[in-house]
Amino acid sequence: MLKMAHFGIQAPHSSGMYETIHDLILAERSVGIDAQLIDCGSDDKEQFKVREGLEDRGIKTMPLSWALDADVAIRHSVTPDEIYKKMPVVLALHGRPESSFRLEYNDKMPVISGIMKAVKSGVYKDIFTFWPEHIYLWEQITGNGRINYIPAPVNLDEYTPVGEKHDFGKFKAGINLIIADIWREDIIPFNLIFAAQYFRDTYYKDTKLHIYGVSNVQKSCFNFLAGMQKNGVIGEVSGVVGFLPKIYRSANILLTPNTIATRIVREAMASGLPIVAPHGCRYTPFIAEPRDYKAFASAINDCYNSTNNGAERADIRQRAKRLFNFEIVGNAMKQLCEKVLAGHSGQRILWNAMSITEIDWTVLQNFIKEHNIKSIVEFGAGISTQLFDNLGIKIISFETEKRWADKIAKKAPNANIVLWDGKTDPEISGDLAFIDGPHHGENREPSYKAVFESNIPIVACHDVHRPEDMQWVQKYFADWKSIIGTNNLLILERP
Repeated sequence: MLKMAHFGIQAPHSSGMYETIHDLILAERSVGIDAQLIDCGSDDKEQFKVREGLEDRGIKTMPLSWALDADVAIRHSVTPDEIYKKMPVVLALHGRPESSFRLEYNDKMPVISGIMKAVKSGVYKDIFTFWPEHIYLWEQITGNGRINYIPAPVNLDEYTPVGEKHDFGKFKAGINLIIADIWREDIIPFNLIFAAQYFRDTYYKDTKLHIYGVSNVQKSCFNFLAGMQKNGVIGEVSGVVGFLPKIYRSANILLTPNTIATRIVREAMASGLPIVAPHGCRYTPFIAEPRDYKAFASAINDCYNSTNNGAERADIRQRAKRLFNFEIVGNAMKQLCEKVLAGHSGQRILWNAMSITEIDWTVLQNFIKEHNIKSIVEFGAGISTQLFDNLGIKIISFETEKRWADKIAKKAPNANIVLWDGKTDPEISGDLAFIDGPHHGENREPSYKAVFESNIPIVACHDVHRPEDMQWVQKYFADWKSIIGTNNLLILERP
């Protein structure tokens, strides 16, 4: 059995990093890994003094002696020097690049230079982040071309739509909005407060905004909240709380200033809670610019009117189950550590804005494995061709650009890449069709038509967030059953 030692600080319900570590360990255990937490201290006085025997929701911190016998160590926080001499160490990059930069820029903590120095020294055998949006940035900062992506986990048993609720006390309203993100160096929910007030003034008077996770609320700069609490939208205001599952079940909408799948976003989704977020967030259709309080209030209104029913909340939870479940996360960590132990970094996937995203691939790969897909017909060669080939799937890919086809053929040696004029109807068959070409959605009708006229039972359509692609989905697959999807990807089954 693979033994994995996680070095991090135990801080139940008070640290997004710890909650992610906690759920990551549970995810690894779910796929047969012996994963444990080693806590080497929570402050300067206790550094390298192991705090063992601390229990929290199924995880007890272990002694350093256990870690010395592990196969791989994962560095989240303080990790003793002797660990680096005993086993390969993998670095987990939890922080947002900009936040890490600001911490050092403001002379608070030398995060960026520390990471750069450590990576350059070669002490880490591999590196990963939980957020695909950060991969390119970290690669540029560290000069390391092999930052891996591990989907961020969420405990679907702890965060559920059904269970004990929070009543919000004297501040309970007809519509209860919440903010629960920690206020960070780079991103704070300041503007969301005024968007919520404008929502109350303009759309629904019986609305309260409850704010959790805000530290130093006693500072004078927060004095304006008192007036808004007395006569306006503000309800409960608190620091970090340990009963967020109850809050998620009781609220109507989460407002977040983040675009990535933070702990709060994942937990809210698992609880079936609708979310309004800034532009760029892939996890909710309700997005707006936070500094434009009117536009953000309008997005809150759209969200409330569209999701105020059980069916919508069930769909939100299903999406969390597809993206952040323990099996996907645990297997991703298992593959990464097996790769490290094998002493190679594998063939690198160069994700980019024009290709299938890491999130899309997580959903699609999981679907392929669950449904035992053995053969795929693809329209538009690219990263997806390489990924399909890496899975050992029989793949035929129709591509309209010869130079691009030749380039992908070198990266996917087992794929059958066919040069196609993008107009004629090819005869196709397989378990699944993946439509991501030709380039530009307005040119893709022949691809949709070919799949429609074939006997292929399942189709995965990429770029469906674009009107030029969605028009072909509606024309050819209007009566097909929608199975799963993301903001960019839609998987449909023939009726």
